Amino acid sequence: MYISALCASNQSEAMKKKILFILCLIFAAAFAGAADIETGSDYYKEGEYEKALEIFQDPENRNYAAIQYILGNMYLKGQGVEKNCDQALDWYKKAADQQYAVAEFALGNLYRQGQCVSADKSRAIAWYEKAGSRSHAAAYTEIGIMHMEGDGVLKDRKEAARWFQKAADMGDPVAQCFLGRFYIKGTGVKKNYEKARQLLEKGAKQKDACSMSYLAVIYHEGLGVPKNLEESIILTKAAAEKGYAAAQYNLGRAYELGEGLPVNPAEALSWYKKAAENDNIRAMERLAEVYLFGQLGQAKDEAKGHQWQKRADKTRELRGEPKPTIASRGINRMLVD
Repeated sequence: MYISALCASNQSEAMKKKILFILCLIFAAAFAGAADIETGSDYYKEGEYEKALEIFQDPENRNYAAIQYILGNMYLKGQGVEKNCDQALDWYKKAADQQYAVAEFALGNLYRQGQCVSADKSRAIAWYEKAGSRSHAAAYTEIGIMHMEGDGVLKDRKEAARWFQKAADMGDPVAQCFLGRFYIKGTGVKKNYEKARQLLEKGAKQKDACSMSYLAVIYHEGLGVPKNLEESIILTKAAAEKGYAAAQYNLGRAYELGEGLPVNPAEALSWYKKAAENDNIRAMERLAEVYLFGQLGQAKDEAKGHQWQKRADKTRELRGEPKPTIASRGINRMLVD
């Protein structure tokens, strides 16, 4: 129980850094006196799964929740063993029976996605709630996302905001970004730029790309603060370099329009391409215009332009977003020109 509680205190980080559960195993080794668990964790980290499996399945080791969770992962992903859903579920449930929050979160994911089990959104939420009650902040974030998207529940932005607030209070940067965005737009909450900034600053301190990108928007637009293009560019670059598509698009615009940066068509085109490859619709549509009208130093290439527009339209369709009108596209083009 002590080891489970110790490891559960960092669950949101566990979702981002696969190495965290390795550290949990090391703690387990120190606590249990089973020094070979640390050796097993080293094997696992190095991808020598069969050697790790031999150690983890030792009767003296496999009763620890952290190890049971890893065994669940190994059977789910086929790491050192053939993929086996029954075995994965069995090990996850053994860990969950010991109130191991990461395993409860994993079961929530399986029921939500219909992986190894029949999809059951209600059971997914139940597992997420159990994990969240044991300090797994990301579990509450997932419940918020389900309410935000109407995934198995009625779409309810106010209810989503309530769950994001619970997760944000526990320090989850993803929830801090979602809730910060809600406060910027007045979605599910009353518009409040100050609260948005505070939340996004917390996320940005954790190097969360989403938080940095939206905090950059606050400084770019002067939402409740004086406009600060220099700070906006610093944050946008940091988020873009982490691969956040919206920031990559915004950085492309900054280079194209000379907003806080010297005008540089080549850099603008490069960042638009990165954003488009990361499925940013606005970047796809901008590239369509670039090639259709011969902009940013590019020769006209109608075939390439139509390809990008087709991809943008398909992405909108998959996301259930309406297509922009011809008039709005024309206005956007004039604004860029």
